[in-house]
Amino acid sequence: MIDLFFRGGLVMYPLAFCSVLAVYILVERLLFLFFNRVPGQSSIDQARSLLLSTGRHRAANDLQNNARLGVRLLGVAIRSSHLPHNELNDDIKSATHFELPKLDKNMNALATIITAAPLLGLLGTVLGLMNLFGVLGGSVNSVVNPLALLGGISEALITTVTGLAIALATMLFNQFLLSRIDAFVFNVEKQMLDIVNFCKQNEVRE
Repeated sequence: MIDLFFRGGLVMYPLAFCSVLAVYILVERLLFLFFNRVPGQSSIDQARSLLLSTGRHRAANDLQNNARLGVRLLGVAIRSSHLPHNELNDDIKSATHFELPKLDKNMNALATIITAAPLLGLLGTVLGLMNLFGVLGGSVNSVVNPLALLGGISEALITTVTGLAIALATMLFNQFLLSRIDAFVFNVEKQMLDIVNFCKQNEVRE
């Protein structure tokens, strides 16, 4: 494996950087989504108990100071629950504008890796072929060994294979993360609407 890396040439270094960066982003996003998973029923029950015991304002403040994103968004919904329906949606969207982008952190970097890795691989192959044919062109009077020529082409293709492999793996991980993010947003929005309805139905005090 190390031998292939060095045979691939200088382009293998940015490709290695792309692969390390992709793994880092994947692990970081998975840990973030695990820690900030959708609040469970126990969290919902605690939010409702807090509402009934302390009132809307105190409950919203306590929840919005929570470390977990989903719980903070419940606090946003509670704080806006007294508003009319048309103002409620606008207020929630405005408040969550600074929270939800945290889910997409570094996702653009993954998309860039998916695009850049194959191009870097192709660049490495073209540079390798240019070098190979340059060497062959300088030996006009000598007999070209077909096996050496095939070996040189094979080495030049190492970067293309590496770039495609990195792009394919990153694309699969990217789609997985996007599906997890979409599921989180859908479920949390449903919980926010449920907590708003709970506030309205129980006439929670301020």
